Amino acid sequence: MGTKRKDVGPRAVIQAAYDLEGSMEQWLAGMAAAARPLAEGPNGLGIIHAAVYERSRTDGRWNVLECATDDSAAMAYMRRIAPMAPPEQIAVAMRTTPMFCRFTDWMASNGIPNFYLEVPPEGFRLADHIGLLSRDGGGEEVLLVGLHSEELPPPMQNIAHWIAAGSHSVAALRLRRALGDRPPEPDDGAAVLGVDGALVHAEADDAKTESARERLRREVVHRERSQTRRFGTDDAITDWTPVVDGRWTLIDRFDGDGRRYYVAIPNAPHFEHPNALSMRERQVARMASHGLSNQEIGYALGLAPSSVATHLTRTMAKLGLSHRTELPILRQSSVGALRLSGVGMVVLDAQLQAPAQLTEAEGEVAVLAARGWSDDAIARRRRCATRTVSNLLRTAYGKLGVSSRAELADRMVVTEDQPSRTP
Repeated sequence: MGTKRKDVGPRAVIQAAYDLEGSMEQWLAGMAAAARPLAEGPNGLGIIHAAVYERSRTDGRWNVLECATDDSAAMAYMRRIAPMAPPEQIAVAMRTTPMFCRFTDWMASNGIPNFYLEVPPEGFRLADHIGLLSRDGGGEEVLLVGLHSEELPPPMQNIAHWIAAGSHSVAALRLRRALGDRPPEPDDGAAVLGVDGALVHAEADDAKTESARERLRREVVHRERSQTRRFGTDDAITDWTPVVDGRWTLIDRFDGDGRRYYVAIPNAPHFEHPNALSMRERQVARMASHGLSNQEIGYALGLAPSSVATHLTRTMAKLGLSHRTELPILRQSSVGALRLSGVGMVVLDAQLQAPAQLTEAEGEVAVLAARGWSDDAIARRRRCATRTVSNLLRTAYGKLGVSSRAELADRMVVTEDQPSRTP
């Protein structure tokens, strides 16, 4: 942890992703250095561009939050061309582009002109890139691209390994947000395990069950095997899951005596809606809505593909959908409210308005709670204590005379003749 690495490739990207010390730019630069093979080859420029994108909650556009390259000219150029493509096309591309692809394919499938050729950078030719767009269905995505001077042939090798590395990068990004860009400590974890997988200590009740302990033990064993012999290669990546049982990410640390241990940190992907689905169903449905396969979703969540299929079947039954291609409805902010068969009302992204009697803080908490966010998730979003969120929500309940999130949602759903004031 925290040391410079010379290894490159998917496995090295995973290691760099979990190096959580330092700034966001340093974090991206570490993954960019590890992703060097993406920029190699006869026409490779040896330059990797890394960025974190965020979807705006007001207009749905994608904005660059952070970016890094190992070349100052390339950095200036990428910042200059970032706003060139029409926002509508970028939005479509972000939703539909495969996680690992050529820029040429990305343009052709989304109708975006090759602005690399229209606005060439000074000092070098740029015509194509091969990129890893890592998404888990939330509001942020991680991009790693290798720049090339000519159009590339379709990528054929190690695609699954790169996609796996991308799943780890977004899991690590969630950890950075939750931890405030600081290294994890034992107190952050739901459980602490030895390098043999034995449970040393468990804080959270859900980490104390026999099934949870076995899942965590098995993941530690896989991680340890991947450090030795033939398991120390990219082929071992599929044994190293980003999230165990859809709930925890394992991070290895050293104590004061130099002994190594693992911390199981809560790191479940959280999605706002619909609130009639279980958390696991939300996770699976949201990832499927972005085109991830059952195998890719299972890897990202530490679940068997058959379990993913079961959750999807239940989800579509609740939503009254007949095919997974209809799941992108979960990302549409214009839907407003959707009535589910036999389940009740589910509130989606838009058409919620905080009543005037609530303060700004109470209104923000109330809207997120009505959309199905937990107190912990709201606290992470607002960067405050969970107790503060609970107190604000309790006050909002009292002012509005409601006693549940469902009643809260009913009070805030905007009707057709009532214009929304919520951004």
